[in-house]
Amino acid sequence: MTRRPLSPLRLLVVLAVAVGAALAVVPGAASLAFNDTPCIESGPSGPRICPPGAVDTPYTLQITARAGCEPFHSFRLLSGSMPPGLSISSNGLISGTPTTAGEYAFYLEVSDIGPEDGGPEWCTVVKKSEREFRIAILAGLVITTQSAPGATTGAPYTLTLTAATKAGPDSTGPLPSEPSWGIDEGQLPPGLTLDPATGVIAGTPTADGTFSFVVRARLVDGRSATKALSIEVKTPLVLVPPEVTPAAEVGVLLRVQLAATGGMPGYTWSLASGALPDGVALTASGLITGRPSTSGIFRFSVSVADAGGQVATYSGVLRVAPRLTIARPLALRPARVGRLYRVRIVTTGGVAPTSWVVVGRLPRGVRFDTQTATLSGVPRQPGRFRVVVGVTDELGVVAKRSYRLVVAPKRSANR
Repeated sequence: MTRRPLSPLRLLVVLAVAVGAALAVVPGAASLAFNDTPCIESGPSGPRICPPGAVDTPYTLQITARAGCEPFHSFRLLSGSMPPGLSISSNGLISGTPTTAGEYAFYLEVSDIGPEDGGPEWCTVVKKSEREFRIAILAGLVITTQSAPGATTGAPYTLTLTAATKAGPDSTGPLPSEPSWGIDEGQLPPGLTLDPATGVIAGTPTADGTFSFVVRARLVDGRSATKALSIEVKTPLVLVPPEVTPAAEVGVLLRVQLAATGGMPGYTWSLASGALPDGVALTASGLITGRPSTSGIFRFSVSVADAGGQVATYSGVLRVAPRLTIARPLALRPARVGRLYRVRIVTTGGVAPTSWVVVGRLPRGVRFDTQTATLSGVPRQPGRFRVVVGVTDELGVVAKRSYRLVVAPKRSANR
């Protein structure tokens, strides 16, 4: 049978069908383009606007494309500047932590991956596409409170948390609005609470210890920041004074031990005011010691500071007595047999109470009263008598004096 040649119109139809079939079986023939999300077109020929980020807040954005040798695409920065801290990987992931606020425009290129670059064998027609993108980086939120001061159990405590905007590595500015505050992790010391509206931590701690927590500040637009803090709560520092007021005497070793309780271990002692007697000093362990070389009344204050900065003070008065001495009489007046004799021994200095003793032989009829330090009586024998009178005070200081007592005979009745 003889075939008739195809008419021109029929020939065009057949060619169109053939080309369509070829396009249907050859992948990558369709036009390569960026997808419309997550970056939205600003107009037919305008840039794509991407979701904004914030300084110091981790940012991720997946750029994708369609058609071409889908899904075998490669992405790269073609020109312009991405926000500092962000970069794009070959698979189209923009990620990093922005460091500087601003609006950044840049061009990205997407290209098919052909067989020579590890793509599929059927991707024989490699296409490329480029488009402008823009990302706005807002000033971040930063908590400017660097640390929380320590607290003391039973003492009122207040800490106001503060925050600011951060436009760059070394640039902070005012807040657009007051943030809300909360605790993300951990806990405050018992007795303390955080006001979410003002950021004030206040109260009276009821337990000691170290309490760690993470605070979060959040603006109404969603920008937020966190800060790890800790509050160390200590028991109050107390300086324990001596149980009794110390007595001191010139030349006698003085030892007064002061003590401290509570606070943080590692006490530092110092003379806060006044003066100690010459020869007496305060040691690093809180011991007041030495041999006073001058008598008098000395008023002073001693301070103790712990490792956490707490300070406690003790105000004391130190009375230094002169050295114990038998002052008078320097010699005993003579006595006479049969006549009343009375002499009182007088001391100066020393610390009461005192005790007395007489060593030697007294005339018969004369005795020494250790309560009144008095020699008294009616001598019944003449002669010369030597005695040593000794006195000891509360601090163990001993004073002695040697006396000679001359007792004259009884006077004759004819005289």
